Amino acid sequence: MGFTYGDVPKGLYIVRGENVVLMGEIDLDKEDEIPQNVASSIPSSAIPQLLEALAAENEYKDKWERRRNAVLRRERGFSGEGVEGDSY
Repeated sequence: MGFTYGDVPKGLYIVRGENVVLMGEIDLDKEDEIPQNVASSIPSSAIPQLLEALAAENEYKDKWERRRNAVLRRERGFSGEGVEGDSY
């Protein structure tokens, strides 16, 4: 969340498909450095608070998105997603 990071074990991810592409150039001199002004690590004991803050932020974004969509439907004539007439 923001510029804070922490390690949360998620298990094994399997990525399938030929459309997966990773591009970039690695600077071997700076690969292991993380500038302090870019990101800061948190202790593992603070991860529950971080997850709570992330859930609150996601809830706020969802509420904002629902209000935005309601205004677009009501005042601008947009249709909802997945409603009749939405198919291509």
